[in-house]
Order: sequence, then structure tokens, then C-alpha cells
Amino acid sequence: MTNNLPPHGTDFESEQTKSKLQYVLITAVYNRKSRLYTDNKFVLLINAPLSGLVDQTTFVAKTTNDSGHLQTNFALFRAAPPNIVCKWFTYLAVFDSAQHPNKLEIAYGGRQSVPVQFQLPYMKRHVHVGTCFSPLFLAEHWQLVVLAIEIYRHYGIQLQVVYLMSAIEGVFEILQAYNSRDDIQLEPWASIEIDGEIDNEINKEIDWRNQAASHTDCLLKYGYAAEFLIVGDMDDILIPADHQTYYSEFIRNDYRHKKNAVGLLYSRFTVDITTTRNPRRFSLFDALTSAKVALYQPDDPKYVVNTSRAESLWIHWPLNIKPNTSSRSVPSTDGRMLHFRNWHFLEDKNGILASENYMHRNVKNSAIWRSVALNESFLSTKTARQISRRFKSDIFKRNFGTFLKLPTKRMYAEMMAKCYDKIFYLHDKQVTDCPGPHRCRINPINGLNCFIAKRKLIEQELAPGIFWYISPKKGKFRFSNEGCSL
Repeated sequence: MTNNLPPHGTDFESEQTKSKLQYVLITAVYNRKSRLYTDNKFVLLINAPLSGLVDQTTFVAKTTNDSGHLQTNFALFRAAPPNIVCKWFTYLAVFDSAQHPNKLEIAYGGRQSVPVQFQLPYMKRHVHVGTCFSPLFLAEHWQLVVLAIEIYRHYGIQLQVVYLMSAIEGVFEILQAYNSRDDIQLEPWASIEIDGEIDNEINKEIDWRNQAASHTDCLLKYGYAAEFLIVGDMDDILIPADHQTYYSEFIRNDYRHKKNAVGLLYSRFTVDITTTRNPRRFSLFDALTSAKVALYQPDDPKYVVNTSRAESLWIHWPLNIKPNTSSRSVPSTDGRMLHFRNWHFLEDKNGILASENYMHRNVKNSAIWRSVALNESFLSTKTARQISRRFKSDIFKRNFGTFLKLPTKRMYAEMMAKCYDKIFYLHDKQVTDCPGPHRCRINPINGLNCFIAKRKLIEQELAPGIFWYISPKKGKFRFSNEGCSL
């Protein structure tokens, strides 16, 4: 980071004018106290094009309180490793603030400033461990939603942060039910929308629905409330080794690495699980006891972050970290992340027989045959029964009408699987275009009720060729009866 203002009226500013630098402000957080920074710091989370000019440009921040104001310079620095096929990127900015500010403004040089809405970190409760889920989109897989939340609930997670882009009505209402109980915190995660229009030229150039930014957003907002955060997709579920608590496991693994681990990297193992599409017949216990874990081939890791040692997060490990800390791999004997990826439904084709044939097909070629049962190997029958009973009494019975309205047919799964194969998996994960769901065609579905995260950004020109896009309000969910979108 540099604190020197660029020379105005030079070729540098002329180049800015020609290139039109754009900055999309995602979050501005004021930290009176922090687990990472000194007191009274502002942190901005920003999307901007991957450009040397972005890194070189310095801005002015003015923070005001009842006693006066403080003016400081700030520049942006990269918050995630660049994806070379993507044109847009995630940045951070950190600067000093007046104590207890009631106003934040930003400017370029001595020009007119613009106001910025900011928020405080989550302070409602302090916990040892929380979770940050990657943004859900076109969410219709209600079986996975309840399974993930309930497993983490059982093992004592009281702070589960769910980022949501869009969900069918029934899934949204289930998430709202958990949110009303304070079991989860529901965060709208909107596509970039400028002056009321989705800007797909930008959204297509940010990889994987701005996932890395969502993880850092979670760290900024919830990192002070939790000593550790489990970071991953909703189908990445960490079960404590030897049925201990998460906290004792993380502390134990940290001590093994001389107490300097910023991230604990857990190998993922794919899970096959069988259940029903019919909510009337759904049993969380039956689903859990059907699951089999493929131990023959670990997948890319997901991780747990020590929030006092990381400044930004990426998909597979923390990025900007404290000096003399590093991410450490956890041996699979000491903990595993389970990837609940392969779901099989009793109603498909020949019902139960179809599922059983899949699970016990040719021994020589079957990964499932070489798998082990989740039941007993990773969680006991007693634990599975406790998880199921709690879900049934706290959520299922109290929201029975919502579950009955859930569709038995998934409208988006097959379409998204084909699209992701086309843009990513069939290329052995080697891509030439920036990957993500915004490259998939999602057609309207009349009569399908859905809730979609929206956040309108207003263009603010700080100087010729320098534009910030700032939202005057927090994101919210809007109803649609034409299906889900991004």
C-alpha cells in the first residue's frame, strides 16, 4: 500500500480518464475493536478491474464524529489471488478512523467527497466457532440445507452465516425459520446491479459468483464474534474428529503447529447419500445412515481460519495473513471435511432398486464399494438419531406447511450441472473464460415463486474517469413469480 497521492493533472490522470476506473463497494465496516487490527479502523471490501492503475490510485477518507473529523489517505490492495482469465478482482482498503464515527466520506484528491454507508461488526454474541457458507444460488436443494445446518447445530455451532443470491420460496422460508430462531444469519448476496440493471459484463468477469469476496465479507462482519470460522460451500461439512468439539480440535491442531496456524486445511472426501424428494416421507435419520464416504481420493481442501490472523479469505485457504503465520494441512486421521456431493433419490427410475444398484454396482469399478458408511465411522447412530429428532421438533413440525409446499422436482439442478460441465469440469478445470453461474443461461419459469437478493448501486464520479458504485441501502430479498435468477 502506498500513502502518496498521485500527481494530478499529469499523464497518470489522463490515463485514468481514458480507461475509466470502476470501483464497486461491497462492504464498509468500522472496527472499534478488532482481533487483527489496532483500534478504530475502517475496512472496505471492493470489486474492481485487475489493473495496475487500480493498485496505484490513492483516495481520501474523511470520518466524522461528534467532536470533529479525521482525514486519511488510503489505497487498495489485493484480497484474493488473481484468476488470470477474469477481468475483475477483489480488493481491500484499511485506514484509521475517528472514534465512534457517525459519517464516512471518500474522495479523490481535493475534490468533492461522497457519503458511504457503513456498518459495525456482528456483536450479538461471542462464540468459539462459526461457519461461513459460500453464496447459495437457485437454491432448491432443501434436503442439503437442513442437513448442513442441523449437523452444525448438533455440534454446537451457534453462528452460521448463510449467503444467499436466490432461492425458491420453500427453501427461503426454511432459511427464514432458522434465521428467526437465530440459528443462522441470512446475508443477501446480490449480483452487481448498477442503476437498476444487472451488469453482466462485470458479473461474468468475477469468478464463481464473487465467492472469495463473500468469504472475506463474512470475516469482516463476523470475525470479531468468532475465534474460528469454518469456510466452505454448504455441502462441505466438517465433523469433529473422535466426536470432540470443534474448538478443542482446532486448538489441538494449532498447538501442534506452534500456535501459528492461520488456516487449518482439511482434505475433502466425497459422500454419496440417498433420500426422498417427498417432504412427507423425508427422514434426516435415514438420509444420514444411508451416506457413504469415498476415502480413496481426497478432493481440494477447504479450511478453518483463525480470525485473529487473517485479513482476507479465498476459496481454499486464507490469503492476506499475519507475519510468521501460515496455513497447515490437517492429517486425514485427525479430521476430514465431508463433501456431500452425490445425492440419489428413491423416486428416480426404479426407486429404491435404482439407488441400491448404484451403490453396489460392479465391485472392480465402483468407488462406492470402496467407501465406508458415514454411520458409525464418522458419526454414531445415536448422534444421527439426535440430529433427526431435533430437526423434526424444532423445524419440521413447526413449519410443516412450508415443507408440504416444496416441489418434488428440482428445476435447476440438471441445467446447472450441464452448464458447469461445459464451462469447467469437461475442461479438466482448465478454463479460458472467467468461470461462474453468470455464464449459464437461466430461463424464467412462470409460476415458480422465488426470492432474489437485490442491491442497487449508484454511480458516483469522484474525478474524471474515476467512478465508485455505492449502495445507499443494504441488500434485501425481492419476490419473483417467474423463477429464480442471479
